Amino acid sequence: MTSRSPAQSDRYPPRPGNWIPALGAGLVAVVLLHFWGNAVRGYIGTASLFGWWFFQLLNPASEAEHGWLILGFSAWLLWRNVRATPADAVDFGAVWPAAFALAGG
Repeated sequence: MTSRSPAQSDRYPPRPGNWIPALGAGLVAVVLLHFWGNAVRGYIGTASLFGWWFFQLLNPASEAEHGWLILGFSAWLLWRNVRATPADAVDFGAVWPAAFALAGG
């Protein structure tokens, strides 16, 4: 059961095509970051950002174990935002107190 009224459901029908732009943008990002992501080539001689990234994540001396949490959280945010509808929009009036608290430190 959905929490939207019938009028809202008719106004914003679910669109299965929401994944197509996300997949296209993801593919472009993967190609760019694989071939031109690591321009510095400092201590890891690879042009691929993914090669550098996974070297850091899998190397215990790098102290980057929290990277797996960031990767999982980012994947969840992508999944949540792609499947969202305009009816799921956030009321930004409720965000201002949190924004001020974040800005205040």
